[in-house]
Amino acid sequence: MTEGRRDGRFQVPQVKLPDATVAGLINRRIAELMTQSEARPGQSLRQRLRAAELECCYDAEAKRWMAAGSGLTGSSYAVLLNQQGLLSLAYTLESTGAYSWEAFRHVTFDLRTGRELQLFDLVAESPEQLEARMRGAINRRFGEALAKARTARVDSETLAYMTETLHWNQQAGRVRFGTEIEDGASPPDFQDFALTPKQLLIFYSAGFHRLRPSGEPDATYRFPYTRLRLSPLLQPLLLPEAVGKSVKK
Repeated sequence: MTEGRRDGRFQVPQVKLPDATVAGLINRRIAELMTQSEARPGQSLRQRLRAAELECCYDAEAKRWMAAGSGLTGSSYAVLLNQQGLLSLAYTLESTGAYSWEAFRHVTFDLRTGRELQLFDLVAESPEQLEARMRGAINRRFGEALAKARTARVDSETLAYMTETLHWNQQAGRVRFGTEIEDGASPPDFQDFALTPKQLLIFYSAGFHRLRPSGEPDATYRFPYTRLRLSPLLQPLLLPEAVGKSVKK
């Protein structure tokens, strides 16, 4: 569904399922995430979207619509997986203040129960095993980003910024994580992840300032299902006949 004076300002998906109660649980949670607010009793999605639009973009005192607005000014989404009773969405929240920016987030549901799933509901790897794999992948990617910057002969200020922001230990050739030193990089927390038909995606940001994105490593880490130990919820995706039902707006 969409709402707003600008076409598509807020785009929020809504699922249709045989079990209306389960669909309601999922739809309410999606709306909460993508409008950054809880619904009032009896409030429809369209009413919620209208309220979000008024809050961001309408000047009640001047009784006019603002050109850009402030705060949360829009949302959009993409369906990454809708198969075997699992729904995984990527969604974007657009915000405006002193400058504009976008936040990219993800959420995954069990379409049979309406439950919002966490990563370790889906994989049988232990947190320690998966963290070790992620740290290895982060070390490789951050090291490659610095090597590329040196090859491109970036200026010394940029190289120093990258080295500091990536918490790179030049002597050891790896990232210094916060479990090792007080001001180190944040360890992977596995809160931001998504599913695709063939891969688990785990997101880990290097933390570059939004005004200095040059050289920032890709935040998406891809793990094929064939190289993971999966929980029973995720195992059906390995079947060649895996098919899904479409999500309806």
